[in-house]
Amino acid sequence: MIPRFLRLVLVLLCLATSSFRLLASGQCLPGQSAALLALKQRFTLSAPRNGISPPLHSWKEGTDCCRAWAGVTCEGEPGKVVALDLSGSSISGGVHPALFSLTSLRSLNLSCNRLNFDSVLSRSFEQLTNLTHLNLSDSGFSGQIPVGISRLRTLVSLDLSAPGLCSSSSLTLQDPDLPTLIRNLSNLRQLYLDGVNISAGGRDWGRALSTSVPNLHELSLSRCSLSGPIDDSFSHLKSLAILRLHENNLSTEVPEFLGDFSSLRLLRLSTCGLRGSLPRRIFQLPHLETLDLSMNPTLSGSLPDFPPGIVLEELKLSATNFSGTLPESIGNLRLLKTLHLTTCRFSGSLPASFHNLTRLVSVDLSINNFRGPVPSFASSPNISKIDLQNNSLSGLFPGWIFSLPSLQSLQLNSNRLSGTLGEILPPADSLLETVDLTSNELQGSLPMSISRLQHLKILRLASNNLSGTVELSLFGNLRNLSILDLSYNSLTLQSNPAATLPSIRRAVSELKAHRVLNMSHNRLTGPIPQSICGLKMLESLDLSKNNLSGEIPPGLVRLSFLSTLYLSFSQLVGQIPQGGQFSTFPRASFEGNEGLCGTPLLRPCANATA
Repeated sequence: MIPRFLRLVLVLLCLATSSFRLLASGQCLPGQSAALLALKQRFTLSAPRNGISPPLHSWKEGTDCCRAWAGVTCEGEPGKVVALDLSGSSISGGVHPALFSLTSLRSLNLSCNRLNFDSVLSRSFEQLTNLTHLNLSDSGFSGQIPVGISRLRTLVSLDLSAPGLCSSSSLTLQDPDLPTLIRNLSNLRQLYLDGVNISAGGRDWGRALSTSVPNLHELSLSRCSLSGPIDDSFSHLKSLAILRLHENNLSTEVPEFLGDFSSLRLLRLSTCGLRGSLPRRIFQLPHLETLDLSMNPTLSGSLPDFPPGIVLEELKLSATNFSGTLPESIGNLRLLKTLHLTTCRFSGSLPASFHNLTRLVSVDLSINNFRGPVPSFASSPNISKIDLQNNSLSGLFPGWIFSLPSLQSLQLNSNRLSGTLGEILPPADSLLETVDLTSNELQGSLPMSISRLQHLKILRLASNNLSGTVELSLFGNLRNLSILDLSYNSLTLQSNPAATLPSIRRAVSELKAHRVLNMSHNRLTGPIPQSICGLKMLESLDLSKNNLSGEIPPGLVRLSFLSTLYLSFSQLVGQIPQGGQFSTFPRASFEGNEGLCGTPLLRPCANATA
């Protein structure tokens, strides 16, 4: 029988052995921790934008880089650094050459920083022979792309894009050019070079890609100064799931072979100078989720019938020459979130099947020739934007539209909608910020319930047939209102200011953000309310072509942001106030008031000093 103290010794020995093995397994190699500390020493840390402590704060001498250092991943015994992720770490400064001694690295991500690679030799990267993922996007990397990257034969993902969100770097592919860069990168599946100038390769970019990296899954070459046409050999890239070529001068027709890319999930070809007719098969690709062909004014086509099962989530054809009607089968796009067809040549009625698009978030069908009633979006609880302006829509104004729980922007201006606004019944936490119903045929008065839209910033109801009396106190709850345009109606202002003075004062005190007030071309009578002088942020005031009387309130002189003023063609009298912004207003601001005198009018006041 083993004595108790011997058993205790054996237990302690076992614990010690286990602890030793635990420490030895995956422990950072001294040379690698030294290289990382040298890298840190060369960097400069800035205050983080998101309040999260950067990974480098955890890099401390004497601690295990594999276990305690953020952004560092190790493998094996002893631990070899296989991944380094310092993306978005608010770091700047030079890159220490010690980085390239970490030859076990398989993934390196330095994106979204402000680094200086000037001290890095062009062939340094070729030392990282095990790299499969390299992301230097928006990291401050500028000038010519190092030739050493072209020798990283194991690369699966390469991102050198320069979107300009975190730095102002500018990259060029010239020596090496694109064909040279990718010649040996046959394992590439993802290539992102957005914003890199690739023009040195001429029109051979398509052939170079299909020859050297035929198994690409994701290709993003936006803003690369590419020129067209797209080479026919590009058709060999049938594994593409993501293709972004937007903002290049391709000046070509959309190739028919894109309709054969059955794996395609995203196709973005906006602002490419595309012309001709779009192959309709592209709309019906089985996995296509995003299609953006906007800003190609000479690209024509029409929408096909959409069979059930199409998975489109985003469809953008704005500013193209597309025409025809929207098919009733658009209701089969059950996953659609974004539909932007503004500034096209579409016509006809809007399908009732819009009711089936329950996931809609943003709809912009403005500047077309749609007619008929506004379709129902009542089954789209997430819709935040509805823009149907500049069409020929008719019928009664859809009062239900104010009840949409996520709606932030409503633009139905320049149509032929009639009827009244009716009782406005928004949800208690309405998010609506913009309402523009200008240039319709709306009648009736402005409902008091409009004050329930407490987040409203812009309200435009100009050029309708609205009538009745408007009290400034109506807007007392609209604390964020900055633009109010009620011009070209038949509205009158409260004719007895004293009767509602407390509420008017309260309303004005809440309208701290008000910048534009336009009630021109109405039937306003009585004096200009003194309370307008309390709108300290007011930039534009237009009360012209009414029947206002009395003197101009002297307090308007104290509105230091007021840059536009029109009080013309009313019945105002007395001397025009002087000083402040009033010294900048032209004669047209006051003309048509026979009782007004003083500068800038040419009519002197009788009591003016010689």
